[in-house]
Amino acid sequence: MKFVRLGLAAACWAAMTSTGFAGCLQSDLAGSWELYFASVVPNPYGGANYSFCRMNVDATGAILDSSFCQTFQGRSEVINGTMTMKVPHYCSFQFQFDSPNTVPGYKGLRGTLAKDFLSAAGIMTFPFNSSSKQKPIFMFTMVRL
Repeated sequence: MKFVRLGLAAACWAAMTSTGFAGCLQSDLAGSWELYFASVVPNPYGGANYSFCRMNVDATGAILDSSFCQTFQGRSEVINGTMTMKVPHYCSFQFQFDSPNTVPGYKGLRGTLAKDFLSAAGIMTFPFNSSSKQKPIFMFTMVRL
């Protein structure tokens, strides 16, 4: 009877701690993505703006040179960087990309890949003034193309 209770307890524990979802792999981030974000930069430097980026990511997480961002003013810039799965069980990832005309460091602080691997959302930032410790934080959305 003792073994039956231990077996039953183990089965209950396994059922309670299992989500039925295996998580994500680094390679799940591979492919073409469109990233949308809007930001409001604190005064006196800013105002509201938005951008979208086309990111081509390989299986290792490299954001390839064929990637670009376009600002709300219509300016387009080539970007490169990395996208890394940080907490695979929760499909949580981070990214960073740079372009020739921006201060290094657009950063996806935390993003979550949807269970169908077709979309993601999260928060990101970029440095806008090296003399200030203020950094805008804003939401992003990504869709797989």
